[in-house]
Amino acid sequence: MPDNEKQFEQDIESFLISPAGGWQKAADAGYRATAELALDLGTLVRFVQATQPIQWQRFEKQCGSDPEVKFYRAFENAVENDGLISVLRHGFKHRGIEFRVCYFKPESTLNDVAVKHYGQNICQCIRQWHYSGQNNNSVDMMLAVNGIPVVAIELKNQLTGQSVDNAKRQWMFDRDSREPAFRLNRRILVFFAVDLYEAVMTTKLDGTKTYFLPFNQGSNGPGRDGGAGNPPSPDGDYVTSYLWKDVLQKDSLLDILQKFISLQVKKEKVPQKDGTQKEIAKKSVIFPRYHQMDVVRQLIQDVRTNGPGKNYLVQHSAGSGKSNSIAWTAYRLASLHNDENRPIFNSVVIVTDRTVLDAQLQETVSGFDHTLGSVVTIDEKKSSKDLRDALNDGKRIIVTTLQKFPVIYEQVDDTTGKAFAIIVDEAHSSQTGQSAMKLKMALADTHDALAEYAELEGTTRTISQETRLQVREWIDQTAEQIAAISGAEARVIWSDITSALINDPQVSREAAEVAKGLGDHIQVVTNRPLSLGGDNFAEYQRFVPGCYAYIGTANTDLPSTLNSLHNGNFDLDENALVLGAGLYVGYALWWLGRQEKP
Repeated sequence: MPDNEKQFEQDIESFLISPAGGWQKAADAGYRATAELALDLGTLVRFVQATQPIQWQRFEKQCGSDPEVKFYRAFENAVENDGLISVLRHGFKHRGIEFRVCYFKPESTLNDVAVKHYGQNICQCIRQWHYSGQNNNSVDMMLAVNGIPVVAIELKNQLTGQSVDNAKRQWMFDRDSREPAFRLNRRILVFFAVDLYEAVMTTKLDGTKTYFLPFNQGSNGPGRDGGAGNPPSPDGDYVTSYLWKDVLQKDSLLDILQKFISLQVKKEKVPQKDGTQKEIAKKSVIFPRYHQMDVVRQLIQDVRTNGPGKNYLVQHSAGSGKSNSIAWTAYRLASLHNDENRPIFNSVVIVTDRTVLDAQLQETVSGFDHTLGSVVTIDEKKSSKDLRDALNDGKRIIVTTLQKFPVIYEQVDDTTGKAFAIIVDEAHSSQTGQSAMKLKMALADTHDALAEYAELEGTTRTISQETRLQVREWIDQTAEQIAAISGAEARVIWSDITSALINDPQVSREAAEVAKGLGDHIQVVTNRPLSLGGDNFAEYQRFVPGCYAYIGTANTDLPSTLNSLHNGNFDLDENALVLGAGLYVGYALWWLGRQEKP
């Protein structure tokens, strides 16, 4: 255990510049020479000349003189307009010439040029980085990609009486957020404060308002129940060694720059002095917390190893960035390729009941890879037909609700040989049963889905209790026989909902007499067939004797009233409403006037 900060810093550097760490040891001379630029222009130009010689030659001819200075201006204009994250991922165009300032690891090794370009990145680890032209302040450690500073670290050692809290205060009070190197999404993308036992991070320096997030694994390690903090390192190294071994290792950090870190823009209304509200765009850089990075990488690695067809359950506590984890997972699954450089999944379907996720997902994924196309959201403004078309067209990422699948599950094209990744946002109990079954049937082989699980719902209606028991016995036997043919099991669950509707004879006679007294034109039919309708009234009659009467439903002058009540062509004779009110009032008065009440 080092007894001073310098030794701690040296031990971290020793790993980072080792073959396992992947970084090159460098001094900050190139940055100090042009401190006002907040980058090592010489290293950046050297990278572009080595990887894009034809573009550089064209650029030199266009410039005539001072090509390096003019290249810096073109680069800086792109960063000012699009942000560093976008420029790192997609490069920039200047007068018809496209430049890349970083190359990322290809999904497949089949592309030799992409593999070569990735190896040509100049990734430097610099200790005591003097970042300003205004003073001689330095940051303990900085990581740069092709001369562009992307990560800054302040280190503290408890054995010298300082901790991560001192490092946080250093970022807040001793580092000016107006410095070109520290402006949001211009150079440094994440600021770490680290001691022997804990790590925190922020993506925006804002003086006393700077907000740090924990970057710990949890007391028992990632994915295990426990409290705050970190467990001892399994190899006896520093407790916080996971930061430079798992996160800041060269391939890992470049992966984060390509597939995790993102710019989010939220619109907020700010009150003005005159009482009005002004809408502003609030920008923030999102860097994955350790648990987010860990779970996404574990999922992707398992899918890459075992292929599609497995189920995973991810527990995300409130406020821990679930939406971003879903977005990152969806993007990674949509861009995942096999050894033959073919996509593993035809589409990634996110099932959610939230609308906020849609817009955020759209922004996050489109910021990663322009080739994937936009995210298709099937919200309340769209129909199940739009979901069907998106699935049939092979859209890469689709966001929808579970309830749209029962409508289109039979209309999805043949899915034989296709694979779909389904991400369910919150595994509520509502996402089981019939709707979930229809999702499976839409995206999988129908026989396989049915063989695994099927749920059928229905209603039986009978007049007598004896017939009800006979029907149940017959359905139970039929279900067992059908299941046995396929080598499956069947279980029928019965629920008594209502009784059969049978009018009380005495009340029926009384009501008929009252109805006849309402006028000579009244026709009373008392011998109607027994009814399977009026469920609610049937339950009422279990406790109170009653009579269920049809009024205005058999007028021969109005054929629509002769149809069954459940027929779409049925229509009520509205003139009978007065008759119905008269029957209710007449029977009430008759009952109240009786000498003997029942």
